[in-house]
Amino acid sequence: MGTPTAAQTALRLGADGHIRAEARGKGWRQVASLAMIEAYQAQCTDSLRRLKSCRNTRCTVTFFDRSGNNSGVWHDVRLCGEAANLRNHRARKRAAADTACPTALPELARPYSLANLGQHP
Repeated sequence: MGTPTAAQTALRLGADGHIRAEARGKGWRQVASLAMIEAYQAQCTDSLRRLKSCRNTRCTVTFFDRSGNNSGVWHDVRLCGEAANLRNHRARKRAAADTACPTALPELARPYSLANLGQHP
């Protein structure tokens, strides 16, 4: 008996001359074997890099990126992307507003009273 994470597969030569992987085991071992076969085939075709975790830290979904340039970061833009993009937009807007407004102008830093309003320093 193997370790709990062991999954076995077999290679079978078909009548058409193609080699195919077959899952072995029962229950979770067969599921693990099928997953291992799919991961190996994805690695061979360079599509494994398209298997991604959603960028939303509160989301646990893993998805297959179907975008043309492999740039997908959300499993669903409506569920995870819009909220994150809105938070980022608001943070950029606040940062821009903070840098655009000076903290204190020298002439405004002096206290004024009605008596010295018409006088210049």
